[in-house]
Amino acid sequence: MTDELKPTQLEKVLLATRESMAVKRELAQLLTAQISDRADAVTYEADLGTFPKGTKLHFSLSDVLAETVVHFDDLTITLRPGDPPAKVTAPIVNSGENAITLVASCNDNNQWQANFVVEADGVGPIITHQGGTLDDNAGRKRVFVWRFRSVSQKGMVRWYDPGLLLRAQTESIVSTLFGGHSDYRLIEALAVGKDEPYDCAGYYLEDKDGQYLRDEQDNYLPDKAKPPREEIWFDYVADTGDGWDSTYAVAYYVAQPELVLANSDGTESHKTKRGSVLVFGGDQVYPTASRKEYKERLVEPFRTALRYSEAPHPDVFAIPGNHDWYDSLVAFTRLFCSRRWFNGWRSPQRRSYFALRLPQKWWLLGIDIQLRSDLDHAQIAYFQHVAKQMQEGDRVILCTAEPHWLQTKVFEKYGTEYNESNLAFLENNILGRRISLFLSGDLHYYRRHEAADGTQKLVAGGGGAFLAPTHGEDVDELRGGFKLKASFPDEKTSRRLTWRNLFFPFTNPPFGFLPAILYFLTSWAVMADVGHFGLHDIDKAISLTVRTGIVEAGAVFWILFILITFVVFTNTKSKKYMWFAGLLHGWLHLLAIFLLGWGATYFTVSVLGLNFQSPLQLLIAAVIIFLGGWVVGSLLVGVFLLISLNVFGCLHNSAFSSLRIEDWKNFLRIKIEKDGTLTIFPVGIRRVPRRWKRRPSDSSGSELVPDDSKATVPELIEPPIKLTVLS
Repeated sequence: MTDELKPTQLEKVLLATRESMAVKRELAQLLTAQISDRADAVTYEADLGTFPKGTKLHFSLSDVLAETVVHFDDLTITLRPGDPPAKVTAPIVNSGENAITLVASCNDNNQWQANFVVEADGVGPIITHQGGTLDDNAGRKRVFVWRFRSVSQKGMVRWYDPGLLLRAQTESIVSTLFGGHSDYRLIEALAVGKDEPYDCAGYYLEDKDGQYLRDEQDNYLPDKAKPPREEIWFDYVADTGDGWDSTYAVAYYVAQPELVLANSDGTESHKTKRGSVLVFGGDQVYPTASRKEYKERLVEPFRTALRYSEAPHPDVFAIPGNHDWYDSLVAFTRLFCSRRWFNGWRSPQRRSYFALRLPQKWWLLGIDIQLRSDLDHAQIAYFQHVAKQMQEGDRVILCTAEPHWLQTKVFEKYGTEYNESNLAFLENNILGRRISLFLSGDLHYYRRHEAADGTQKLVAGGGGAFLAPTHGEDVDELRGGFKLKASFPDEKTSRRLTWRNLFFPFTNPPFGFLPAILYFLTSWAVMADVGHFGLHDIDKAISLTVRTGIVEAGAVFWILFILITFVVFTNTKSKKYMWFAGLLHGWLHLLAIFLLGWGATYFTVSVLGLNFQSPLQLLIAAVIIFLGGWVVGSLLVGVFLLISLNVFGCLHNSAFSSLRIEDWKNFLRIKIEKDGTLTIFPVGIRRVPRRWKRRPSDSSGSELVPDDSKATVPELIEPPIKLTVLS
């Protein structure tokens, strides 16, 4: 970022404005229309950095010697000599690349002048351009372009928003149906053809822009002049692309050239380097995949953290999770499989799965399990081809979007089956005993299991999505003798955080609309005249309400629908708990509806003296029931989630998605050393920053830096884990 104007080429400016999705009204066309002779224009450019979307910009233009025009989004300011100063305010309404332009014409004496000032709310003056010049050899037009980026800074996804619940469920059903019958991976394999593993142990030839050169078979050309790498750093991030603060916190620290990480007890520090490779472990965006969500929830945070990189450029590889599959991988493929740049990272992959040859006889395989923990035939054939290139003593890091080792343990408890046949075939028949490290996300926490021979199974799904609980499931020991070694956060903290569900009506206010409507419609369906029954007549109020409900067929079917709805809501692996707790939850809401309806009817009839079912009585009672349902219904859901998780160990995802906790984030920084030792540095961020500020204009690096004294610095979740050379 530099706010100093520097000479540039007009064609470069026009091309950039055409390619930017954030610039409206075809700025390039407007500029072209005003500059009939491009050779007669002198162009300057500056970079203003990054601003939050919605920031108000205050423009002031005065003291011009000839026609001067300012463009920004839909705003056009035209000022001629003698016109009064122009002062206009306009918000930044689009996220992405944007620009403010000023085109100043010269007068008959080849003079130009313009006093142009732009101030941004919360920042102050960002453009102060005052003055002019007299130059007989200069062009007749001056074009000034101030580039900047705007970011949406979205909040955490509100999973209990009624509209989102409906949309997410619909897209999940559609993607599951079409994903099972029209597998995009098969089309992908046919389009790509033969694809060799990517060699991170060596180097490839590059063009002047840093892109890899390719041969006639479309494979990358190795740079034989450079010696092979002896060691390498790489980063692993999974389940990102949610709220701005949590996602950008991870992106910011991943993008730093160096991180000094202290042990959680502060006894020792370790200097780590940004990875030459960044691996995304699935679910790169929430709630569902689309170009817009990817742009605002993933691309913008990582672009702000590392817009460009200097050679040697880092690479990025990604595997899709279930949320990436919700649009059949359309947005994922465009972003990661088109050999484009992902901000400051180069993206060389062509499939939704990949194989990386690493230094010192290590391999990293990223597999795509689609929506059903399934590997397609083309993918199995690809990894069979890769396995043939492995030699004796080679070791494998296997990345998958779901931790099947935990899923299998949990499903076994409830007597159900978890489909891992293809995964097992890959592990046992293709890779054999080469796998030394399993990496996965999907569950939004850090958890590590270790076998007696040192094999590791790691879940690191803390890249930005809401925190998931680490308590409630018995996973102390898994198949193969894998024992639990560490969790982040610990179970005690996780259990304590669950109590926040008591504030469910305040953390999920839009959800209250659903119980409010439910309570209102149920009271309307069973409209019993209980307005004259006080507390001492509760038995009579109950009896009359039941009799009224039973004789109305519509009311009976409505109540059955409510009970089934709460059973479906209690979506858990334990079918017994699903039916028992779901029905009990439904009956509790029916009881609350009765109490609210009885209270509202008694108040309007016995206290206010209104006639039962009169228009005013119905209106007041409806308002009381609706508002009461909003609060009481939401509170009951929060209490139900709290008890389900902390007492019965069920509804883990539901009980924490309601909390939308953006803290307790994590990612992995991994190093392969010259002697073949692989060291894992599990990085934890206990509290992410809530405030950010623009970095100083005279510095480089991430465009926004933390400005929150309550935020914690990254630290090691546990001491580094070392996988040494096999004897």
